[in-house]
Amino acid sequence: MLDEDEKCDGDSINGRCLEVELTTPLQENSTSTLAGKEVSKCLSLLAKLLYELFSVEPLCDDNLKSDEGYPKQPESKLGHHPRKKRMLSRAQVDFGQPNTTRQVPEVIRMQKSGLPVSLCLMIEHLFGCDLGDGGQPLGDAYTSFEAVAKDLHLLLLEPGRFLFDKEVDSSPATDCMQLCYRKGKLYGRDKEESLITDAFCRVSRGTSEAILIGGFSGSGKSMLVNSLRSRVAAVGGYVIKHKFDGISQMNPLHGVISAFNQICQRIQNGSTAQGLAMIAKQLREDFGVDFNLLLRLLPNVKMFSRGGSPAAEVSAGECEKMNTQSVCFTLIRFLRVVSSPRRPVMWADDTALSVIHTILCDTMGSSMLFVGTYRDNEVQADHAVFDLIKKLENSNVQTTKLSLTGLDREDLNTMISDALCLFPRICRSLSDSVFERTKGNPFFVLEFMQSLVGRGLLRYNFLMKRWVWNEAAIRPEQCMDNVLYLLSSKMAALSENVRTLLKVMACFGTCTNEFVVDNLSKSTEYSDIQDSLKTAIRDGFVVMDEEGNFKFVHDKIRETAYNLIPDNEKRQFHYNLGIILNSNCDENVLHVGDSIFIIASQINYGEEYIQKNRDMCIKVVKLNMKAGKRALDGFNHKTAYSFLKTSLSLLPDDHWESYYQLSLQLSLLTARAASSCSNFCATDSLLQSIFDNALSTKDKLPAYSLLGSMLQTQGKVEDAVNLYSSILTQLGETIPASSLLTKKTVFNACSKFVPKFRIGKDAISLLERFKIRNRISDCYYPYYGGVAFPVEPFQQCADKLMEAFSSGLSNGNPNVGIYCMMQANYFYTFCGKNLRSLLGEIDCYLNFLKSYKNEFGKNYLLSTRETVSTLIDKGQETCIEAKASYGDLENPLNKQREMFFFHEAIRCFWLGYTDRFKRFASKCLDMFGHLPQFNTYQIKFYHGLYLVKIQKKKKSKETLRLAIAGVSEAASISEWNFLNKLELLEAELYSFEEKNELALASYDASIASARNSRFIHEQGLACEKAGFHCKKVKDKGRALKYFQQARECYEEWGSSMKVDVIQKELDCLNT
Repeated sequence: MLDEDEKCDGDSINGRCLEVELTTPLQENSTSTLAGKEVSKCLSLLAKLLYELFSVEPLCDDNLKSDEGYPKQPESKLGHHPRKKRMLSRAQVDFGQPNTTRQVPEVIRMQKSGLPVSLCLMIEHLFGCDLGDGGQPLGDAYTSFEAVAKDLHLLLLEPGRFLFDKEVDSSPATDCMQLCYRKGKLYGRDKEESLITDAFCRVSRGTSEAILIGGFSGSGKSMLVNSLRSRVAAVGGYVIKHKFDGISQMNPLHGVISAFNQICQRIQNGSTAQGLAMIAKQLREDFGVDFNLLLRLLPNVKMFSRGGSPAAEVSAGECEKMNTQSVCFTLIRFLRVVSSPRRPVMWADDTALSVIHTILCDTMGSSMLFVGTYRDNEVQADHAVFDLIKKLENSNVQTTKLSLTGLDREDLNTMISDALCLFPRICRSLSDSVFERTKGNPFFVLEFMQSLVGRGLLRYNFLMKRWVWNEAAIRPEQCMDNVLYLLSSKMAALSENVRTLLKVMACFGTCTNEFVVDNLSKSTEYSDIQDSLKTAIRDGFVVMDEEGNFKFVHDKIRETAYNLIPDNEKRQFHYNLGIILNSNCDENVLHVGDSIFIIASQINYGEEYIQKNRDMCIKVVKLNMKAGKRALDGFNHKTAYSFLKTSLSLLPDDHWESYYQLSLQLSLLTARAASSCSNFCATDSLLQSIFDNALSTKDKLPAYSLLGSMLQTQGKVEDAVNLYSSILTQLGETIPASSLLTKKTVFNACSKFVPKFRIGKDAISLLERFKIRNRISDCYYPYYGGVAFPVEPFQQCADKLMEAFSSGLSNGNPNVGIYCMMQANYFYTFCGKNLRSLLGEIDCYLNFLKSYKNEFGKNYLLSTRETVSTLIDKGQETCIEAKASYGDLENPLNKQREMFFFHEAIRCFWLGYTDRFKRFASKCLDMFGHLPQFNTYQIKFYHGLYLVKIQKKKKSKETLRLAIAGVSEAASISEWNFLNKLELLEAELYSFEEKNELALASYDASIASARNSRFIHEQGLACEKAGFHCKKVKDKGRALKYFQQARECYEEWGSSMKVDVIQKELDCLNT
């Protein structure tokens, strides 16, 4: 005997285990029939043992045994044992004749002695192993010990479900027992759960991934995603979820922002006060003067700090500048701070796919697992979800595609067994029938089972304490193609008021907020909507979510409810709802928050009714215009464009004559919204309409400004300059041709003298002091990109330019922001940043530039990327098909020639292609060698190192001394940026002059300076050059030391190509 304690449903159960061994003297030459009889004998003995053990009374058999070991009983005419027959009476009911007197089965007598029904059934089926025709098993009787062992394990492992009877305070006449489905249990999804869990583990190590789950409606997609919430929370991650349906798709960005606001709530709920303070500090440091914009976009960020300084107001002008890309980038910046390999973010369910693509491609610190679900039978091959999959794969974002089908027969049998609390083998016939009708679709199974209960085809027998069913009546049932019919039949039994409520809710999508319910309840038509809502919740059609909104339990319920409205009446139904909501809102209130989107969306369904009344038309135009402005204020540009475009479409044909100011204002707002969505074709068309119809140049100025900004964003700077010149000419201004300075001329003028640096530094200080956030990118670009680099550390210039890029995008000023980003990545290439990390960031920005259609920026980054790829591994594994397009390199007016020759020179230097470097470096020096710009100093440094190599052929050192003098002048201004370069050039000159002690001292000085300035690549270069010098003077020991240091530096830099070069030298010396 062994006493054990088990837990079941929260209760402590004291159990006692008894080990019994049943043996039979089977002979090796026994026939299968004899073996079957021996098994039957053992099963019967086990039945007798269980009966006597649990009932504490002997099984009546007159102590007589037959040869086979069965109790001796009188024979019936058919030769069977009548007592066993009585015990094996099946618990079946004639459902066709409900008043027929039932024969009370023997199993009830066993129950009355205190045995649970599960044990009674087990004993019954053990006795029935050979009582069928011809000695075959009868009905659900056991046929093997394996089947008995499975049932015994269920009794042992889950006694609360399978062993003990359900306690029901009810009389047999009252049918109130509910099916006992397991909460949160997923059946048949072990493989999918494992794949998603593995993906989340990878994301927890600091990457981003996507999982796209397809499947029919009701296949359990959302259930699969929700099952991972606890696992995500266990590792400190956050789960955010937002669902889009056919109605809410018109404002997708609003849903994305709402989902990110959820992160703030999750963080607050799962963090300590100290942790929240740390996150708030990190956000303030990362966003700087843009922190208030973040608060405007995500109000819940204020949850992170208590007693912090109040958010400053953000001007309407700044809000107007923010576009879809600005919002997206601001969200990425936020995600980089709050997510990490330790705290990854899991975004569940459908969302705005373009935003998700941008965030997942971010390789600069964010860590997110996106799980998207879609109905693969309702989307075509050209659907956006497949475009997303293709884009993610092209961007090297690991993407897993899953397709959920129906449960197989075994999993469905387990599910029904759990629901009925009966052994799986007993439910087999029922589960097979359900499978044939539902094809294993989980939602359809639930509805079909519920319909069987509702119609009495599946019912709980209170006398027998188990579920029973009429298998013959279930077989003709159909479900797979008629689940909507089942739901419709279910809804038909509801009262008219409840059906009306469901129809109303269906018009607002899967979720209806409190505003709708409260305002509709004020109307005569829907005055009882609150009571109907309570009934719908009680009957299981509707639930209330965490945010207090009301949502359908499943999409199919919403679809069924929506189909209750005849197709020819749906638009009218929507329109009437919108009119009622609008009339019940206080007209004295200037706005009703985001609920204006709901009102306008519903009214817009009735376009055919609106256009019949001109006055009504103008009212709806102004309502949509109001909704569009509200969306712009909330950075929801796609929603704004949708409402504003609707407004324009409702204006009469003569609107420019009849409603001039309204048309002008509306056209400009719509053009801004279209531009913010990167819909440049629509923007051009709208701006052209303004240019054609506006009555004065003054009225056209805002449109010209928008056009110029759009041209700059697309990299068409000359077109923008020409446009501004034309406008000034129209305003009567005379512009001398010499005054039309290009950006390059201004750049050089600002970079020429050190006093310019001081002026720029003062300007930046004032800007930061007064927190003029919308001018950061405008001031940082000329200063850190053109003036500061000879004085400020290269790394600081690059970091500040990236700060300007982030600020520019967040403030809706991508024109200069993009140039800041391009220049920053260019600087990072030459300040020792890890090459592989830099390559990932460049790929991220290349993807980002696609939305702006900026070809110049793309070519600029592609040039930088090719250089980085070459430095890593000669582009063997890191190259991409896309190449920069430089145009005609023989054309002196081609502004991309300089970029091409400079990058070619840099690549050739590091690859050791001396002759090619000379050719490209010479072109660079001819083009810009006289200008004090970043490229000039880099080329002069590398050219000086090249000149040392050719001194063996040309004894003149004058050219080399000139190169050293140029770098020396730069080093006198900034030792951080140029001292290591000067010292390396001097070391090379000493080496050439065979002044070995001076050479070694200069090499060591250059190595130390490069280390102090964090130029790991130039530290490695100095070590490499020192190694070759020692090798030349046959100092093998020092050569090995320097080459070893060079290899370590190049490994840290991420240049496999240079590591291989140095390793060959080491191998040669060691040999």
